[in-house]
Amino acid sequence: MNSIHDWTARRSGEGITIDGRTADGSKIKLRYVRSIESDMPDPIATTMDGIRYLLSCQPCPAGRASDAESPAAKAA
Repeated sequence: MNSIHDWTARRSGEGITIDGRTADGSKIKLRYVRSIESDMPDPIATTMDGIRYLLSCQPCPAGRASDAESPAAKAA
């Protein structure tokens, strides 16, 4: 199961949109999320296609420095 770190969720029409980062620090946007289950240690998001993602409560292992749009990356 793929993990998403540093995530935020918002309702958009019939589904939910989740913005976050993958384990390598790349940005990801999940659209058409059907549900978020929180009965486990970390919540699990399920898309309309049935694909499940672990919504990690831990910080992204790669950190935010890998984001080319970050102020630190622009200054380099």
